[in-house]
Amino acid sequence: MSLPLPAPAPSSPDTDHGHDDGTVDSVLYVSRACFEGSALAQIDSIRRAAAARNAAMGVSSTLICQSGWFMHWLEGPERAISQVLTRIARDARHRQMRLLYRGRTPRLMPMPWSGAVMESPETPQGFARRVESFRLARQARIPLDPPTLLRQLSTPSGLLPPEAVCGPGTVQRLMVCASQAADATGLVHWLAGQHRRKIGHGRFCGTEPPTLSIRYLDFAAGQTARRLVALPRPGLRLGIVQALLPDYSHLLLLFEGEPLQDRALMEELLASFRPLRRRPALIGLGLSPAQRPALEGLARQAGLEFTGLPLGLPSRGEGSWPALWRTLAPWLMPGSADPASQ
Repeated sequence: MSLPLPAPAPSSPDTDHGHDDGTVDSVLYVSRACFEGSALAQIDSIRRAAAARNAAMGVSSTLICQSGWFMHWLEGPERAISQVLTRIARDARHRQMRLLYRGRTPRLMPMPWSGAVMESPETPQGFARRVESFRLARQARIPLDPPTLLRQLSTPSGLLPPEAVCGPGTVQRLMVCASQAADATGLVHWLAGQHRRKIGHGRFCGTEPPTLSIRYLDFAAGQTARRLVALPRPGLRLGIVQALLPDYSHLLLLFEGEPLQDRALMEELLASFRPLRRRPALIGLGLSPAQRPALEGLARQAGLEFTGLPLGLPSRGEGSWPALWRTLAPWLMPGSADPASQ
């Protein structure tokens, strides 16, 4: 049976038009996923029904299916959010609904709907235990906003004790993006071999087909747990990616050495960064000396700090992954500045 969801605090008659401070009602809940067939088919079915309806109601949402559970983050006018929650509570596909957050936040999701199906070795029972740890963290007044909750819930790295997962900054997220998916996944595959860790798979989708395949790896770096996500360039347009980009410490751009393709990659990235209040540190690899000034200029115009490292890509037969990682690693330390200046 679904648990009752608290009603929002009383609001003024202009609730559906937003508040003077520009905030929206924001909710994150989890529920046991109950359906037959594939998770991807269910997510696609929900997308077809929810995308247009959300747009009409002024609601944005991100839905993730993982380990037999749904994680659902919604934001929009209070009345509309309450209507959506009431409808979902009656949906047979959602059981054991557990509200983890409801409050006022700035609007962070730029699209009406996005979703993902994430492969995970975690059992539904293991996921449920982690959900309980978040409830206890809330009682202890540990600050957990929706992006933090979603990040932590979707990252069962197995590299930290369960109680540590609730703390801020316990998992460092890194993203590698390239025009060619093979370039981005090359680093993930090499690191998986080095750390003897299994590569995870996921499927991301937006309001319109198609879905995009991603690869990710959870691994330890000293006392830090890391997740490295390899994202194809079109994934930068997805609402789920843009909403969670501020939680990434660094984004690695792998350039091809082709001026038109490399400029298109940079422009796609800058467009995804534009609405963000907090932006990952940006590092470029594979840039030719002739291209570097123009792309650095684009980043400066957008108010971004862009570091272009003179490293070739092993996928293009230039150098090796061990040599690249040794040079890159000091730049990826949380909160790091130019390692040469330290």
